[in-house]
Amino acid sequence: MRKPEYYTKRLFFGLLKLIFRKSGNSKVQPSFGERRNILLIRLNNIGDALVTTPFIGQLKNKIDCNIDILCHKRNSVVFENNKSVDNVFVLEKGFINFFRMLFSIRKNKYYCIVDTHNDISATVNLFLILVKSDFRFGVKKQDSNLYTHTIDIQEPLKYHYCERPLFLLNLFGVKPDFEKAGPVYNFRRGSEDFVKEFKTNNFKDSKFLIGINLFAGSLARFWGTDNFKKLISFLKSYPVDIILITPGKVPVNIDELSDTAKILKTDFDTLAALISKLDLLITPDTSAVHLASAYGTPVFGLYVHNNPDDIIWSPYRTDFEYAATREETLASIKYEDAEGKLKGFLEKRVFQFLAETQRRRENNYELFH
Repeated sequence: MRKPEYYTKRLFFGLLKLIFRKSGNSKVQPSFGERRNILLIRLNNIGDALVTTPFIGQLKNKIDCNIDILCHKRNSVVFENNKSVDNVFVLEKGFINFFRMLFSIRKNKYYCIVDTHNDISATVNLFLILVKSDFRFGVKKQDSNLYTHTIDIQEPLKYHYCERPLFLLNLFGVKPDFEKAGPVYNFRRGSEDFVKEFKTNNFKDSKFLIGINLFAGSLARFWGTDNFKKLISFLKSYPVDIILITPGKVPVNIDELSDTAKILKTDFDTLAALISKLDLLITPDTSAVHLASAYGTPVFGLYVHNNPDDIIWSPYRTDFEYAATREETLASIKYEDAEGKLKGFLEKRVFQFLAETQRRRENNYELFH
């Protein structure tokens, strides 16, 4: 940000803080003995939304409350089907949309607002300033004077992304349960039926099923046509079925990658239903990684990881292996390096699958003979 813009923004927020002096008392301990209205703010992307769902679920289970979510259009799908969420407010771009949403939210008279972000957001700060509430919770940072109660930022190399929001539970007098910190996503019944029909129509035998997610939203997260061709050829040397997954436009003609692998173009909800049915997911997309955590699906990830001060966006307590680069694009990951890491990870699971399939056949034979 250029210096004039930076100082103008700081002056703007300074004036707002003076005009709208914050309500709430940091010296008073909030009480959740009776039913309360709580607003959680979670903007950013789908992956950020998914790692917030364990916190939402534990909060709903431990205290009597209505939980509303203020989110962005790009991550709203995560919350719309979440059984712990009562209402979802979707923020869209534009001055008019912002104030329309603000007035809708102010009507609900929230007892507590929770900023679930670790970073500073001008949009979030505006809501914290302009929405009246008794208490405002958040992570301690530069604008901590906007909150009545805060927690410290957790050590990034010590705690998984799914665990970090759970520390906010301490502000509610709730002890976090790190044994139940996996992401939650409830796909629609229609998406599950679609995936079942797709599998039935395309795979006659019950083989080990691998999904390859081809794209993660930008050219920097596309591994390259030749690399995917080599990967598919390598996988075909095993008794597996392969689904090529594309949630949107891909910078390649998918038909060039394989003449036998099945192709499934998905929306996010269908992607979730599909991942729940896979035996292995190969993906460069961290939101798909967190979906795999929700269903216990093993993951082989392709990562750009150029921040040594933070952990990789790995799945939570799910079988996992990866290939990574510190460069800016996935194309810098050499195919041979990725295959070397994938080989043992894949073979262990394929052999386990074959052994389990054989046991089931033997048990069925004994049952009917």
